[in-house]
Amino acid sequence: MNRDEFEQQWLSDLPDSWMEKRADFLCNPYRSTVDPSIFGDELVAHYSIPSVQETGGPVIQPASQIDSSKLSIKEPTLLVSKLNPQKKTICLSEPNPNYNTVASGEFVPIRSNTIDRRYAYYVWCSEKVTDRLSALVQSVTRSHARVDPTEITKLPWKWPPLDTQHRISRVLDEKTARIDVLIEKKRTLLDRLAEKRQALITRAVTKGLDPTVPMKHSGIDW
Repeated sequence: MNRDEFEQQWLSDLPDSWMEKRADFLCNPYRSTVDPSIFGDELVAHYSIPSVQETGGPVIQPASQIDSSKLSIKEPTLLVSKLNPQKKTICLSEPNPNYNTVASGEFVPIRSNTIDRRYAYYVWCSEKVTDRLSALVQSVTRSHARVDPTEITKLPWKWPPLDTQHRISRVLDEKTARIDVLIEKKRTLLDRLAEKRQALITRAVTKGLDPTVPMKHSGIDW
């Protein structure tokens, strides 16, 4: 099967009425870099790989702590990591109103005036795209796997009309927000259960199984 046949098969489960177009035909070329040393000891908003994975956003840190050139974020930009694509390190970055904003060079920046940004975010977050990029990694080490940036920017896709993109992204925003609330509640419950588990262990090893057993002072303050 040649590449064209593979692409047709890969897109076959998307609606026929949607426009088939490679992403780079709809996006604006953009990759502006900056050396953080020009900011001296100023604080910057840094979209690092760890911060996006942990919080979905940037970390505020001194520019002097950043040791390599970074992407300069001057406009709202979709950032898609080329590193370990199965981890879905993807975010919608915004220039911080108070700090110069930079991003890791491991991100591929995507901007477009013809695609809904949030719809594009959900496209690159989808399992379909994640599986594709994971299958196309070229540079692999014990802890890192990188995909060629062109595989990200030249993603073949069938794009719905812009108003449909808006509707899809709004629905996904609402539904994922509800799910995030449920996840947070579950996480809080798990934290409480973990505390209860630890208290149970401590009580059992210090008092035994009978909590009413009389205690004797050891003579040691602690």
